[in-house]
Amino acid sequence: MTNTSNQENLDAFKGYSMSCFNEKGYYGIDNFHWVMQCVAGCMFMFGSLKFCPSYFTDDFPVLKRNNEYVTLIKGGFGIDKYHKLTRNENEIIAKTYFYEDENKIIANRISKDGNVSFEAEEFDKKEYENFLRGDYHTIDIHIPSNIKYTKEVMFDSYKKALDFYSKYYPEHKIKAIVSYSWLYSPELIEIFDENSNIIKVQKNNILYSSVRPILKHYGIIKSPKENMIASTGFIILSSKKNPKYNDFFYNYIISESNLNKLVSIAASNVSAYPSINPDDLLDLYIPVPTGYELLDDFIANIEPSYETISLNQKENEELTKLRDYLLPLLMNGQIEVK
Repeated sequence: MTNTSNQENLDAFKGYSMSCFNEKGYYGIDNFHWVMQCVAGCMFMFGSLKFCPSYFTDDFPVLKRNNEYVTLIKGGFGIDKYHKLTRNENEIIAKTYFYEDENKIIANRISKDGNVSFEAEEFDKKEYENFLRGDYHTIDIHIPSNIKYTKEVMFDSYKKALDFYSKYYPEHKIKAIVSYSWLYSPELIEIFDENSNIIKVQKNNILYSSVRPILKHYGIIKSPKENMIASTGFIILSSKKNPKYNDFFYNYIISESNLNKLVSIAASNVSAYPSINPDDLLDLYIPVPTGYELLDDFIANIEPSYETISLNQKENEELTKLRDYLLPLLMNGQIEVK
């Protein structure tokens, strides 16, 4: 493994700890799968991506017919009204079904955009062959932060990884390169343009953390940095009428009464930790004045305050950079204060 891989493995621990804080409100490491891969030295970096040998999960068998690939799902999973998988019993309106014998498979299909069919379909084994099933050899991808994420970069990394494993691990008959990252969520395509690396943040977007609302991790973006992005752990809201009205909605959303309501909803969620979803924010009652004259007056009065806050933050960032540059010079005697 290269020195680059070693350093990235060490740097990854900081990222895991920060992710734990952002999701749960305390520092720790709960992503033990990738942590153990780092510690055991099983991950190898090729190009900009990291890879480790693995096996395909049997929950999502993939069939092939000529050039057609069909992804299925095993039985017992909940489906919500949007055709998405859910563990929330209150959202489940159907459950997946799976049956297999020597002649056929009956199961729910998952479309390329991530939607699960409500009805199970029958697949004749004379027409469809297994492409990916449980215990098939695969390579899992780990995507380091701050990489140039393009098709060319990815394909170069894929080729180097395949050549490496074919040469040094011939017993690992690789069937596919697999990633379980949320970066590949089909919903992102519906939200942002094809050139987006991930969720791009625009001016006046409202960001609200979907995890532990009691921690008050929210804000409104006034001066987004170039290519500023946000994790899908944040819910992004914006007015359909005009983003300038986000100032009004933001102040209502973060009010104490709405915060208490969201904290209560999160506490009753059946997930591993208190969380909310976009519908919970959209269901909040926000009184809106008739017409837009009052809204325009409100924005005209509050916008200068936000702009002042934004300018002060920029100035603080520049002063911090200047301090970090000058302090070592002062300590080393390279400059002096008169």
